[in-house]
Amino acid sequence: MYIGDITTIQSDYKIRPFSMIERILTQPRVLIFYISLLIYPITSRMMLIHDVELSRSLLEPWTTIPAILAIMSIITFAFWNIRKRPLIAFCIIFFFLNHVIEGSFIALELIYEHRNYLPSMFFFLPLSIIIIKSLQYFYNNKTILYFLVIFMIAVIVIQGVTVNIQNNIYKDDITLWTDNVEKAPNLHHVRQNLATTYFVAGRFSEAFEEATLALMSYQAANPSRKARTYGLLGEYHYIKGDGEKALVYFEKSLRLEPTFHTSYRRIAEINLHKNLLQEAEQNIRKGLSIKPSSYVYHGILARIMLKKHDPDGAIKEARISLLLNGNQRDAYDIISEAFKLKRNERMAKHFEDVAKKMTSYDLEIKKTQILMQAVS
Repeated sequence: MYIGDITTIQSDYKIRPFSMIERILTQPRVLIFYISLLIYPITSRMMLIHDVELSRSLLEPWTTIPAILAIMSIITFAFWNIRKRPLIAFCIIFFFLNHVIEGSFIALELIYEHRNYLPSMFFFLPLSIIIIKSLQYFYNNKTILYFLVIFMIAVIVIQGVTVNIQNNIYKDDITLWTDNVEKAPNLHHVRQNLATTYFVAGRFSEAFEEATLALMSYQAANPSRKARTYGLLGEYHYIKGDGEKALVYFEKSLRLEPTFHTSYRRIAEINLHKNLLQEAEQNIRKGLSIKPSSYVYHGILARIMLKKHDPDGAIKEARISLLLNGNQRDAYDIISEAFKLKRNERMAKHFEDVAKKMTSYDLEIKKTQILMQAVS
């Protein structure tokens, strides 16, 4: 807004499944939800990614107008009492002022619980004042006083239990996304993340099931995320050794997101395995144009150059790969093979010896690294 280029904000909505008007209409309901979450923070209502119904108009859903009127009334009350009750007014204005950026027309995600952290700094101060005033008012009425004390202790204990439950949910990625899927089963994003987590953990059948369900779920985030689901399904078939099925999913992922470089990498490897060297080179070069710093991609290109009987090209790419990551045996093996093609037995033997001295990566660690790169 400061530089006067409002068109960039509008263009950001191209990657969102909602319009600017829909976001503006939805945010009052989101703010009411934030307030309710602070007052009634039970674990069944808390999750990382929420499924929020869009406000299509002032009447759809019907809660849109009440939410707008409620917020306008609260803010009006704050300004009306700014002299009479300045502390209460400040707490109210502070809450809404700190929600202005995420709760306005900027093309961000609709809701995240962590956006409530800073605005809630003074949220409980008015409530605390009410509690203290109540204790003072009923000080001589011991029955009500003891009831209030017991009630406050119970609330604190219950909140402690809630915190403990939330900590257990957040203890690792699988528990986090499993909980989120149970609470928002129709969201593509959360099922995709759970599928990815299963995949990295080596639980491939569960990853395949979740990724398939993700494709059937509706999209509530960046639409290109479904490209990653197709990529994950392609990765599943690639690991299972079915290159043809894998190709179908990798190509679908690229149709949705042409910059999804890991699909180019896998297509290149499948082409290399089929000895389609020209196609393999074209695809890995596309991947490198997007991610030129990948030592793995340079290593694959080096292997392709070697099979094309271009030893100089293979040596060049293998050396680039080593510059990017020196702790790898494969690159030295490629250089050794390249020098054999050049009939330079002395250099071939030298790099063969270097390769033998290298400590090979543990197979499982290497596989996990590849999987993480493929689905990240």
